[in-house]
Amino acid sequence: MPVVSTDQVSSQGKHPIQVVARRTGLTLDVIRMWERRYGAVRPLRSGTNRRLYTDEEVERLALLRRATLLGRSIGAVAQLPTAELASIVEADEAAAVAVEAPAEPSPLSAASHHLRECLDALDRPDPAHLRAALSAATLDLGTVALFDQVVAPLLQTIGERWATGSLAVWQEHLAVATIRPLLESLRESRAGDGAGFDLVVATPARQHHEMGALMAAAIAASEGFRVTYLGADAPSEDIAAAAARCGARAVALSIVHPAGDSELATDLRKLRRALPGSVRVYVGGGAAESYDAILEEIGATRCRDLRSFRALLQHRDSAGR
Repeated sequence: MPVVSTDQVSSQGKHPIQVVARRTGLTLDVIRMWERRYGAVRPLRSGTNRRLYTDEEVERLALLRRATLLGRSIGAVAQLPTAELASIVEADEAAAVAVEAPAEPSPLSAASHHLRECLDALDRPDPAHLRAALSAATLDLGTVALFDQVVAPLLQTIGERWATGSLAVWQEHLAVATIRPLLESLRESRAGDGAGFDLVVATPARQHHEMGALMAAAIAASEGFRVTYLGADAPSEDIAAAAARCGARAVALSIVHPAGDSELATDLRKLRRALPGSVRVYVGGGAAESYDAILEEIGATRCRDLRSFRALLQHRDSAGR
């Protein structure tokens, strides 16, 4: 990558990457990934090794973003001449208008694009690509669409592939380690909003898959609840103690694997006895259905999915009683 002098900066590379990100709507990670992996642009370097982009490169990145949001894969368009790229984008946008679609893609189509990018990164596997795809999705989508249409189906796919053996354990750990910071940051960014009641979130003892619990905690925080997050493999006495300490009006549990654990049934009964009768218990996750009998016995509410969990939280008056 060539280094430019001060005189050349004014005529060739004028824009640092932060400015390019604001002008194009792309994240810094996505810009760097498109440069390194696909050669979409070739920015100059200043004497202090900062990337500097020309007006033409800024325009090109903006076109690439429009093309990918309209359904084109970045790999298919990254190397096209800018004039050809502009023609394709113009034709795609005209076609969208012709079928009475909005010029800007709908949240569903945008979410589908981001999910495809995440799944592509999972297939490689490529944690840097996955981080960039998640960052782009966070930028483009609201919290609800991000959770429901990207992160939840991505985690479901990871779980299904892990269960069938088509995803190696190390690949699952790599993907989870990449997704976890996003969920933790979303949860922590809303900590202390205080609009809703206190809620304790955990996975019960011997339940080590905590992505569902992290999702539940992030969703609750985004709805304004004060969340105490205990993580995975939490004994029933610890869950009850945390609920008492923070005055929680509800406990949310994620049960993913294994199903049919007889010891878990005992733990759930113990938790119900330790909690005040006014504290509600919500249970979700891939294996929750296998515990329906015990959940009915202790008066817990099983959430079919994260959407139904959010719906319960949105009815704060009834959810907390």
